[in-house]
Amino acid sequence: MASIAFIDPAKKPREAGQFTHFSAEQLAGRDIALLVAEYTAKRFEIRIYFKEIRTQEGVKVPAKVIITYMPAGHVQPFHWHEDLYEVITVDESEVIAIDHPSLQETDIEEIRRLGTILREGDMVVQSTGTRHTIANLSNGYARTTCVQTPITSYEDSFGDWKR
Repeated sequence: MASIAFIDPAKKPREAGQFTHFSAEQLAGRDIALLVAEYTAKRFEIRIYFKEIRTQEGVKVPAKVIITYMPAGHVQPFHWHEDLYEVITVDESEVIAIDHPSLQETDIEEIRRLGTILREGDMVVQSTGTRHTIANLSNGYARTTCVQTPITSYEDSFGDWKR
């Protein structure tokens, strides 16, 4: 694990206490399960980041993995990416995925009406430049896994499988 973040959905971005981040060094010697339980009880969003992904030989892989625990009723901020793909799978519960040029996080009924329900095992791929979000409108925590990879052609990425 590279780091972990605890996000208070009741606060606005950049508001004091809205985003608390612990690096791997800051987590050394701490009981991570206890820390996660503490913030889950507060209904925070929890993100576990794996940024320094390496092969067994130590070669850095151009990918980032984020495991997210989203509290019930939480809508992540709408955002987009200029130079990466984002692949999100639902591991537990269900979420709503939506691409939209102008909706806000508070537009719950429109998100519910226009979005796509993703259940355990479902996946969504966000293209570059597409403004999107994930909403957990269920009654409990949802867990997703996100893999972010840089833009490259399919042939350049997967055309080298040999036997």
